[in-house]
Amino acid sequence: MPCAQFPFVVPSKRGRGVGKALMRAVINHPSVTGLRRVVLVTLDALGLYEAFGFQPLSNAERWMAIELTPKEAYEQSPPAPWPPLA
Repeated sequence: MPCAQFPFVVPSKRGRGVGKALMRAVINHPSVTGLRRVVLVTLDALGLYEAFGFQPLSNAERWMAIELTPKEAYEQSPPAPWPPLA
């Protein structure tokens, strides 16, 4: 599953088309082209993502996640253990 994590444009460079160029590169990347679903999580730049076809999830109640703190995700070696399968 392709995953691009934490791409962003620093505030001093915003408004110059960098975000649009970044989104074009992501959407047109061979590992993304042809996927049935591309999902992102964001707090801002909703208009940018809408311009590229992103919409709120129509079935958000069906989605679930495991969210780790940065310490859990990056400071543990190996990563946080998953519960054993029954």
